[in-house]
Amino acid sequence: MRNLKLITLLIVIFFTISEAFSASESEEEAIAFARFIEVLVQTTSGLRPGVICVIGNDEISESFFDKDVINIDRDTKDCRAIYIAASEQKVFRSKIAKFSADKILTIAVFSDFSEDGGMVQVQAGRRNFELIINSQALKKANIRLNSLVMNFVINSLH
Repeated sequence: MRNLKLITLLIVIFFTISEAFSASESEEEAIAFARFIEVLVQTTSGLRPGVICVIGNDEISESFFDKDVINIDRDTKDCRAIYIAASEQKVFRSKIAKFSADKILTIAVFSDFSEDGGMVQVQAGRRNFELIINSQALKKANIRLNSLVMNFVINSLH
């Protein structure tokens, strides 16, 4: 199992590097965020079966590699995780309670996401990605982040 995670991580890094050569700096960053989010979802336990869903539109939502990524507006029955794009920052609060009740991992990159009820906020750090997690929301939905992913957590809100 550990080897599978390592292989997955190496594949993600390979695709990120190969795509970076043909992308601008902002596209490169969006691709890296998308790959990190895909690995985050793949290694998280307690998620229901389904796909990564995307609400809204930004550079990251356009950069997902995983073929199972779908855009949604209201129906979340096939979602195991939802990436909430920056375009939805002002309206996501009305949707977040439903996602938590349905035990769907919620992920975004905009500020205050975890503080406002989202589960995982991803941001760029000095050398790596950093996570701000809402441990209360994760615990309530019985979702557990992988121990390797927990190394990226810089702040856990209770």
